Amino acid sequence: MVVEFAHSPMLDRYKIRADFPILEEKIYGKNLVYLDNTATTQRPLLVVEKMNECYLHYNANVHRGAHYMSQRTTDENPKIS
Repeated sequence: MVVEFAHSPMLDRYKIRADFPILEEKIYGKNLVYLDNTATTQRPLLVVEKMNECYLHYNANVHRGAHYMSQRTTDENPKIS
């Protein structure tokens, strides 16, 4: 099913799927289709890469500390949102 809106271009489902590496998984020989976002929402690759960078290089509480790591996390936070 393709939904088009009069005021916006058609979404490219292949391009969107490419942003989510987990959707390349095969389940019982078929492409994964993941619709349950109530408990767990799948993240696009860009978000996973930024989270990985944060955990590996400057993981600390945002707006909570006076030390370097907290300040860097606070500075990087707008780039993540």
